[in-house]
Amino acid sequence: MPETFSAVFPGVDVLPLTDGLAAVFNAEDTDARRTFEVTRIVARTPAAWGGQNAFIVGGIIGAATLALYRTTAATGGETVEAHKRDTGSADLPAQVTCALFPTQVTLSGAPLRTVADAPTTQLSTSGLLSATFFSQRNYGGALTTYMKQNTADLFRFGGDSTIQRLVLREGEGLALCMASFGQPRSGQFNLTVRNASSGATYQFRSRDIGHARGLGDCLFSIFNASGSGVVLEVNSIEYPNDGEHNFPTYRLARIDAASIAPNITAAAMDTANAVPAALQCYAGDFATKLAGSDTAGLQYDWQSTHGATFPVAQQQNAGVMRRTSGIKPTWAPTLNQGFQSGNEEHIIFEAKAGAGIVLNPREGLALLAGRAGIIENSTFLYLDFEFTVLHYPPPAAPGGGGNTYARSRVVNV
Repeated sequence: MPETFSAVFPGVDVLPLTDGLAAVFNAEDTDARRTFEVTRIVARTPAAWGGQNAFIVGGIIGAATLALYRTTAATGGETVEAHKRDTGSADLPAQVTCALFPTQVTLSGAPLRTVADAPTTQLSTSGLLSATFFSQRNYGGALTTYMKQNTADLFRFGGDSTIQRLVLREGEGLALCMASFGQPRSGQFNLTVRNASSGATYQFRSRDIGHARGLGDCLFSIFNASGSGVVLEVNSIEYPNDGEHNFPTYRLARIDAASIAPNITAAAMDTANAVPAALQCYAGDFATKLAGSDTAGLQYDWQSTHGATFPVAQQQNAGVMRRTSGIKPTWAPTLNQGFQSGNEEHIIFEAKAGAGIVLNPREGLALLAGRAGIIENSTFLYLDFEFTVLHYPPPAAPGGGGNTYARSRVVNV
């Protein structure tokens, strides 16, 4: 009986030219008998906003609320690197850290600022949704007809020398946290700080991120730990919307490699089974080498970025096993009722054991975005994905030495 594992890829979005959503890979290098089999792939609307706290009151659809706090400690999360505005500036001390979704944060005091993430989303008189996000893009539509100044700003100080910027001394930091759920979106935050002594300026810019998954959880943090020897001044914090309103179709394709390090750990359905090191899982966004690219000596996403001589739609067919329409939540707002999302689970692939997609050593399977051959696939909505993966470990050597191995397998054609 094979061992069963589940790989969950939370809050995934894609960017132009890095259209990988989720992938699993058989990284076995020494024993060709170790195989994996993918039997189920599901897309889900994130649980954090499945209608929770998103109520319509007087025709207004609830928005998520974000709160900016001072902090006295912050650990864990995904590291965001600092970029120097002047390449001649010294590096920031190692004690200064910035992270996405920090795992542990100690908040201090009341919020410095609380903002609605979709400040003027409302129902129009015709019953259609009219949304004004920080970047003014409608849900499911184009840009609105007007633009407010600085609507992407969470925090900003002008150039007036008489106004003191927000100061982070040793042992102090900032974090942006979820205060309430509401209409979802994803974007890239941008944080600019300055060394108060030298004047050197540094910028932290994230990948596409969605809302935090729990109330009180933080989207990002910056922390100036004791021993840094620097005092930081915060110039600006921005969280603009990112991406197109179109929902991409999905391509299920074999791959030779992903452009990032594995960043998801699968979970065993039976704790007696250890997660094999050869099972590597990747949550997007990432670029890929489609099947056959390694053998041909090609670069990541060569078909998109390195002058392929045939149409984009044809390029995107390389290694594709299935193409399916993407999950698109259906909103059903009615006055005095919750703002609910439909189509909460979308099965992209499902098969019985023995009839799934088999991954031999050095083979991978990726779910990629791709809409009618258009390379720009980013959306401002994030989704969760889950792969069910069966593991067929090499058999143990029988008594008396030597290995014997025989197993029948159904192959899709």
